Amino acid sequence: MSKHNNNGTYQPYIRPEETQPEMTVISVILGIGIAVLFGAANAYLALRVGMTVSASIPAAVISMVVMRIFLRRKSLLESNMVQTIGSAGESHRSGRGRCPAPSSDRSDAVVRQRIQK
Repeated sequence: MSKHNNNGTYQPYIRPEETQPEMTVISVILGIGIAVLFGAANAYLALRVGMTVSASIPAAVISMVVMRIFLRRKSLLESNMVQTIGSAGESHRSGRGRCPAPSSDRSDAVVRQRIQK
């Protein structure tokens, strides 16, 4: 979190002179794993119940837990990258679940016949 000094100047949480890992192989692989997991869950929900949910906050929590506790990584930027990749991947899948395309040529032909009438 950012904070202000006593004299009112802004001080960011990560200083500009600091270098922390951000986009690493581990963060990309973990982000893709979270995206696949939540994308599959959203696809199932879309087909089963007819609605989807956002998984941004669960992706953030899971990324922080896995990165800090299991992998012993302390980079906030790296955890942010995992959460961003996971959230973007599941959002893409949930959007696809809301507007399905015709599954075959036959269903496409049925839709065209109904439109022409």
